[in-house]
Amino acid sequence: MADEYPQLDHRARMLRGQTYRGVDPDLVAERAQTRTLLHKYNTTDPADRATQIAILRELFRGGVAHLADDEMPEIIPPFACDYGSNITFGKHCFFNFGATILDVCPIHIGERVLFGPSVSLYAAEHPISPTARNGPNGPEYGKPISIGNDVWIGGGAILVSGVEVGSGSTVGAGSVVTRNVPSMTVAVGNPARVVKKIVEDENYTPDMAWEEGADPKLVGIARLDRPE
Repeated sequence: MADEYPQLDHRARMLRGQTYRGVDPDLVAERAQTRTLLHKYNTTDPADRATQIAILRELFRGGVAHLADDEMPEIIPPFACDYGSNITFGKHCFFNFGATILDVCPIHIGERVLFGPSVSLYAAEHPISPTARNGPNGPEYGKPISIGNDVWIGGGAILVSGVEVGSGSTVGAGSVVTRNVPSMTVAVGNPARVVKKIVEDENYTPDMAWEEGADPKLVGIARLDRPE
């Protein structure tokens, strides 16, 4: 289909969070290239880590250029994203099976972030009006998503456009995050709400995780406070 607005730079508008056309030929071609890379990644022998890393570098481009090979994200297939090039990673991130990232706007993922299976990050939006939405031919837009360091996102959780999850936080399995999650908190539910504030044990040592009788979930925690 011919572009009705050829004078507009739809990719630049997309990344700025402005309305853009998802069927813009340049964006369609970029998504097709991404799908080819995703197919290669998802069908690569999981024992061939070197090939996986090479594909991820081509997929994420500058978003992982600062990472050494042993710092690259570990992503268990299948994995899906729109573009890949709009996602930035910190070192030592892990994605379990079935992650989906709609990266029409920048998505920042900090260091040592853990994702359970079937986690979804949706930076994409459509107009609520069905007339304005016009199926796949109408305007689309998005908002960035940011995840701090040392965050754990439980399986099946969804983060919608525009949200930030602060460092050290936990998002419970199945939660739908529609507003910001402060640092060092536990958020659960649909919509997700903060239920605990995390206070770490200042005397924690790694050996404590291996002590007999220790509660694995609470190792390193001094207490969990009620939110204010």
